[in-house]
Amino acid sequence: MARFLLPLRGAVLLACRHDEVAGLSRQTLDLRDATGHKDICHAGNAILLRNLRPLAINDGKGQLVGRWVEPSLEEIIANVEYAYQRRAESQARGAAAAEDMKQWPWKRAAETIISTIGKISGR
Repeated sequence: MARFLLPLRGAVLLACRHDEVAGLSRQTLDLRDATGHKDICHAGNAILLRNLRPLAINDGKGQLVGRWVEPSLEEIIANVEYAYQRRAESQARGAAAAEDMKQWPWKRAAETIISTIGKISGR
């Protein structure tokens, strides 16, 4: 069974996301506390990376343009090993992820994105 590692940096709409992977009943390692996946990732459907250090994103002039987090490579390795050593648990998490994603069809996801953008922009 395939597992996926998803410590994405701002690629929520551009990369293979937790929701796409979860729909395939695959377990993920995810940066739940630092990404847009907070609404769908939890300990029951993903292995959550918790050892995250702040990371400032600067432009070419040194101006702060964003903030992110950097995961611990040691934690990633430990969690990948954990997932492979506990395959039945991983399969159960993947199945839970697939069930959870039934609550997030593309229409609901799009409506949530539009609503959030509206709130941020004050519209």
